[in-house]
Amino acid sequence: MLNVFREKFKHLKWVLWVVIASFVLGFVYGIGSLVRNAPDKDIVPWAARVDGQVISIQSFQTEARNLESTYRQLLGAQFDQQRAFLRLGQTAITRLVDENLLAREAAKAGLDVSEQEVVDAIMKDPSLQQNGVFIGRDRYEKLYRSNPTLFENYEESVKRQVLLNKLRSLLEDSVTVSEVEVKEAFQRQNEKATFQYLLLDTSKLPSANPSDGQLEAYYRKHPADYPSGEGRSGRYVLFNTREIAASVDVPESEIRSQYLQDQKTLYSIPEKRRASHILVKVSADAPPDRVRAAEAKIRKALDRVHAGEDFAKVAKEVSEDSTASSGGDLGYFVRDQMVREFSDATWSLKVGQISEPVRSSFGFHLIRLADVQPAREESLEEARPKILASLKEARARNEAQRRASDFTEGVKSSGGDFQQAARDAGVVPKEFRDVHAGESVADLGLEPSLTPVLFALKPQEVSAPLSVTAGPVVLQYLQASPSGSLPLAKVHDRVRSDLLQELRVEGARKMLEAAGGVSDLAAAAKKLKVELKSTGPVGRSGPAADLGSDGALLSKIFALKVGEVSPPLALPSGSAAVVKMVERPDPLQGFDAQKETLRDSLLRSKKDELFRAYLDRLRATHPAEINTALVAQVDRT
Repeated sequence: MLNVFREKFKHLKWVLWVVIASFVLGFVYGIGSLVRNAPDKDIVPWAARVDGQVISIQSFQTEARNLESTYRQLLGAQFDQQRAFLRLGQTAITRLVDENLLAREAAKAGLDVSEQEVVDAIMKDPSLQQNGVFIGRDRYEKLYRSNPTLFENYEESVKRQVLLNKLRSLLEDSVTVSEVEVKEAFQRQNEKATFQYLLLDTSKLPSANPSDGQLEAYYRKHPADYPSGEGRSGRYVLFNTREIAASVDVPESEIRSQYLQDQKTLYSIPEKRRASHILVKVSADAPPDRVRAAEAKIRKALDRVHAGEDFAKVAKEVSEDSTASSGGDLGYFVRDQMVREFSDATWSLKVGQISEPVRSSFGFHLIRLADVQPAREESLEEARPKILASLKEARARNEAQRRASDFTEGVKSSGGDFQQAARDAGVVPKEFRDVHAGESVADLGLEPSLTPVLFALKPQEVSAPLSVTAGPVVLQYLQASPSGSLPLAKVHDRVRSDLLQELRVEGARKMLEAAGGVSDLAAAAKKLKVELKSTGPVGRSGPAADLGSDGALLSKIFALKVGEVSPPLALPSGSAAVVKMVERPDPLQGFDAQKETLRDSLLRSKKDELFRAYLDRLRATHPAEINTALVAQVDRT
């Protein structure tokens, strides 16, 4: 325990402890049901590796369990329904890898944390305060003695966080915001203008598909519009988990064991009910007269049903829900799928019964219960395909991870000979050429994590195994291609769009010339038989009526001076317009009152952006090798 606590803190209040509840649960109980390990021979003995440094399975399990506890407290009854979307395993391993990378950077920078700094951080932990005051030395020591290992881990985690905060502060201290940046941000948020515009008839503008010759000519005329940056060529080896899974055998005993383990959870089907409803919409904050009108309408529908009319017929005529055309049929659903008021009413009915009007956030409902499917457990035969696929996938991921790790070790032992290592591993490398940032690497598809790693490698350098959709992949960077223009084949759609835009603008210019120009927009509108429209005050981000919210277009409009008329402007919709700036009040009105608040907001944003860029760079230059099978097991559970 921190010795400093024994020398400080007198006369402080203490409280019933609610200390770091999620941390306690995570450490004491571990991952428990979250991870279902394959047989020992198939398990990769670490959760992740970064430059050879291991992140242990225990650390991953604790982090995942902490996340589960936190989300369970936040989401309550909705947690089980939302769990699959949270990707707890991926979030946990990402946090641990990032922490590893940042801790090493802090060490390189010579940063350290004193005991006093840890004490100060603990005293500020909201979990250890009551009414804004630290619970005191005596209470803390009592809690510590109740579980020394737990609190040693807690104090260590606090120390790590203080260290990482120091690193972040060191990085961000140089960030500043200039007066010009503050003014520009203020104008983006607050400046408004009023303008007139002519929206030209799209049927009279060019829209035909340009020929290949036209596209080629336009591309050659505008090469600077399609810069490529440096390209990279190299090769890769993919360890395809689907192909590996096809050859994986799973013993029947393991399928049965997995079924018994998950029978009460994954293979338990909750009660489902089928109902129809009639909805009369009224918002939760509607005025009383609208609520009364909606309730009267739903009660008239109920009277018709009670008088013997068919519920489905009344629903088709009265309901304001999208299900009206199908007689209000909602199909089968579980209790948590609907809003609470609707579910409570549905689960109180017997088959064939019709509810009294039920008020929800959507309005008033009449509900008719059609059928009930009792809760049950899937049989082994029903669950078998899912269990088999899951076990095969887990084994295949482990095997793919093992092969990828062995391959990278083989490259090292062969003196960096990628081809020889591939032959020894019985795999065939594939080549890629002139890949640019953000592009697909050959037939691996668009995997955003690949190109940052590729562009962080040195010539002939080999990456650690990287996780992509198809399985682990290992890259080797061979050579760079110089900056220039992207080939037409890669930017064909952009070139076509740009050419059509140019043709539309030229067509609009000729139309306006024939109408006498734009010096008098009202007269031009009359000759062209189109309406001269006006906007109200429009901000820099729009929307600007028919002109939309396209940033580039609005930038051109806001560059106009009062009274100035734009040249024809191409719209994203495929049309074209001419705009006249009519009114533009002082764009800095009220600036002084908001300046400092806005400066603080911009400073926080710039610091966050810098830190994210720094972390992205660390991830690219030190790619982590992830035990994807272990992570997938947590995400699937």
